[in-house]
Amino acid sequence: MFPDLANHCQSAKPIMASEFHERQRRLASALLHLNASAYIAEPGASAQYFGNISTASWKLSERPLLLIITPRLVNESQVEAKVSILTPRFEATRAKTLPIPFEGVEYIEWREEESPYEIAASALSIAGTVYLDDAARLFVFNGFQKSLPHAEVAPSPAKIKEIRQRKSVAEIELLKCANEATLLAIRAVHKKMNLGMKESEVSKMLSIALQAAGLDNGGCLTLFGENAALPHGSGSDRALGKSDFALFDCVGHLHGYFSDVTRTVALPETRIPAENRAIWGIGLEGHEEPYLRGGSLDVIQTGHTCSNEPGIYIEGEVGVRLEDCFYIDGNGQSIFLTEGVGGQALSPWDP
Repeated sequence: MFPDLANHCQSAKPIMASEFHERQRRLASALLHLNASAYIAEPGASAQYFGNISTASWKLSERPLLLIITPRLVNESQVEAKVSILTPRFEATRAKTLPIPFEGVEYIEWREEESPYEIAASALSIAGTVYLDDAARLFVFNGFQKSLPHAEVAPSPAKIKEIRQRKSVAEIELLKCANEATLLAIRAVHKKMNLGMKESEVSKMLSIALQAAGLDNGGCLTLFGENAALPHGSGSDRALGKSDFALFDCVGHLHGYFSDVTRTVALPETRIPAENRAIWGIGLEGHEEPYLRGGSLDVIQTGHTCSNEPGIYIEGEVGVRLEDCFYIDGNGQSIFLTEGVGGQALSPWDP
């Protein structure tokens, strides 16, 4: 259905083990600098960043599996990371198959009748400050607080968050390809649309196009006409009318990295009212810190990635949103992740 999109990202490579090792080393160095004894994360974005453990490879349950990274001072100038996995004993065999990029992972097993937090604290001799990833669930946080009454258990500070925020060259390349593929998929579907098509039809076409372009778990919020006036509405399966804009807010995954592109388009035969056409032409979050918002004290730095998605929404009439992610290069310049395929939309007819 979309042969021109085939394997746009076929040359894209997952993050290499050497880069994971450097992330772990930087985290260990930050922990030592902060006089902290451990960093703990559940499967998710941070565990994936430091240990290649995503929620796709390990679903969250009431029995926690945890990535624990502790610092080890080799000499006065060299710090190494120690990587441990806390796992339910009956899940230990499966836990040991996780592709964790670290030589000599320690697996700490806990029985059903035991407290996993006490087992972890005892096995790793955790005594000082312990930082938990912000996404860790409350019962995990409470469990460590109870098991470590004389230690500080706290959310990750800025110094640790900064490690993940500033993207490497390899990460930028994955983000570029994912966002390029997403935009190409939108353009391909736009060319195949007709008046009278329903939101659900076009949404399905977009999912197929994203997959054809090499992205996993791709999908688009698809809203026509006045439905787009609710920024993240669910739509009503409206048919595309002759005076309607069509809004697509699309995401996809490439080796764990997200794309996020929004376009508001029109068909060649569409007759957009002049007042609605005047709204268009304004727009440029993966949704992680730092955020672009008024009043923020965050300082944008090299390697940061952001999404800029301005929109105008007039309820009952029309909604327009344009979104492009960008990164900050080594010269401090903002570069669109879609620059390689033309970047920003030029008009509703040329997304």
